[in-house]
Amino acid sequence: MTINPYQPTIPLDTLEDVSRTSSDRSLFDGVIKRQDYQRLLPNRQFLWWLQAVLLLVLMPVLVGSILIAAIKLAVDGLILETFVIMSVSGTTMVVAGLCIAAMRTGWRSRKYLSRFPDLIGVARGEFNRDGLLTHDGVRQHWIGPTGLSAANVSKVGIRVPLPGSPYRYLAFTERIFESYSPAQAENLLAIWRKNAARSIPTDPNPIANLWASATEPPKGGILFKGYCSVQEPLSLSREMKEKAIGETIITLVTLAVVVFFISDRNFIFWAATISALICGYSCYQTWRQFLYGTMQRSWYQYGWVSDSEVAICHNEWGTIFSHSEITKVEVGSNYLAIVSGTDTRYYILREQVADDIAWLRINELLTKSTADQSGNKDASQAIAPEPYPPR
Repeated sequence: MTINPYQPTIPLDTLEDVSRTSSDRSLFDGVIKRQDYQRLLPNRQFLWWLQAVLLLVLMPVLVGSILIAAIKLAVDGLILETFVIMSVSGTTMVVAGLCIAAMRTGWRSRKYLSRFPDLIGVARGEFNRDGLLTHDGVRQHWIGPTGLSAANVSKVGIRVPLPGSPYRYLAFTERIFESYSPAQAENLLAIWRKNAARSIPTDPNPIANLWASATEPPKGGILFKGYCSVQEPLSLSREMKEKAIGETIITLVTLAVVVFFISDRNFIFWAATISALICGYSCYQTWRQFLYGTMQRSWYQYGWVSDSEVAICHNEWGTIFSHSEITKVEVGSNYLAIVSGTDTRYYILREQVADDIAWLRINELLTKSTADQSGNKDASQAIAPEPYPPR
């Protein structure tokens, strides 16, 4: 008898809240736009207060610098000192302007979407008790109850968080649904959280029937399944890098203010000194974490690799993408790391496939697809060592 790796070990009919009714499905078909993302943008109170405090420190520096520059120019005629003071004022004004802009949702949404352009585009699929099944016009995705348990439901729509950043999410506003009901969405969220709490990360995920029914492995597809445990350096995180650079700039600005007013020892000097100490310590900790910190991720996954596509799924998400989406393949002694066009990393371990023949075939398919996209260059140019290999 052939064993189906996608067949649940726990009969789905024993899970009473997986039974479907018409009220358990919420269909959508449309295009997620920047306005949708902006409407569901999370309000992070900590960052807002941090920017507000920074403004309170910078505004006295700005006003004081302009007044001192005006007095020195009018009374003493010191053009050089006035130019230096106005330079500090201009820098302070730019930083203050950035703080104000960062509080506006329009500016923030454009900034984040420039980093995550894949969050905008076609969205066609459905929410139901099993999770979310959606197609973005290029890739098919499934997100299960565990991944949806952190979703945000409101009268505006459903915000579905994605790994990597609190600002990386899918914005399903009410306009792209056939019929959106906040009460229905709240009910689905409660079911997702209940199912996520009792789902077990074994072979296979008992809640993944929606994914399994939508992803029949093609003929000749090579199956894989098993546990993954990956130690990833935080230096791969674009968000951590931007945070470190941003804190460095703020620290340098406050230090410049301290140096400029060091002879006066007035209120501006002491306020800037305290700010420089706080910003400097935070900047040091961020850079230390970015350069030397790691993050361990563990999960159970299953899927397949065919001549043209890769399908991969675990308790939180599932996706199908073509080989043309692969930008890099990293090869280790017992693993493959696949990097997609969205900078997402996927891992396949040797122990997750049936035998050496299947493992060599997966290596051949994935490295060949990467070499073909780089203009038929040697495949080794697309292969890099992984400094923190899966264990």
